[in-house]
Amino acid sequence: MNTNGNKPRNPSPEELSDLNDRIARFGAILVAIAVVLFCFAFAKVEASTLRIVLFLFSGLLAAFGIFILVVVAVGSKMEKSKTNYFLYDKKTKQNILPSELTIGCVRERIARYMAAFKHRGRLYIGELFELPMIPETFKPLFCYELLCQIAEDGNEKAEIFLSYGNECLAIFSKYLTHPEDYELVCEIRNYMLKFAGENKTKFEFVQYLTEQKQILEERMLSYTIRNIDKF
Repeated sequence: MNTNGNKPRNPSPEELSDLNDRIARFGAILVAIAVVLFCFAFAKVEASTLRIVLFLFSGLLAAFGIFILVVVAVGSKMEKSKTNYFLYDKKTKQNILPSELTIGCVRERIARYMAAFKHRGRLYIGELFELPMIPETFKPLFCYELLCQIAEDGNEKAEIFLSYGNECLAIFSKYLTHPEDYELVCEIRNYMLKFAGENKTKFEFVQYLTEQKQILEERMLSYTIRNIDKF
């Protein structure tokens, strides 16, 4: 039974930032009320008992408001100190907002990650997807980036990729599970079957991926933003 509709959704960084701003404004309002109340008690109230009560109440309001402001400031600082693989900006030493993320940044960083598992410049189907140290969340991006690289680099990579056959197809079927990727996986299967049948289709495969490259990049960016808290 699908329970996704009942699963609580984590707030986005933009939503958290907006919530922090509202809480901070509330704290500032409490401090302002406390200051006004203190001034009123000092200047207008003559009864000593009432004045003391108002002083104490304004002091409590001010303390509570300052406490809220300090908690929000500390929380914001801690949140900014968390580095995200795709969002962290070395120049500002802070995470950018997900809405500012570009496909160029996503591809550059995922390609850098994948490059650590290259072997003499060859494709890296095996260790890239099998090593337990690599988080599962990255692996759909590896699939997208691998296809984009084939579209850009041409026939040699296409031939190596198609020669992997069922091993590679099983990996792509496992990690490209979004409904919009179904047709893509089917096309990869068809090209691999033709390649295995001595109908060397690397040229047609490169042409197909070249036509699909923009769509692949859009899916990469969309997937990254949807899962940004997992990187």
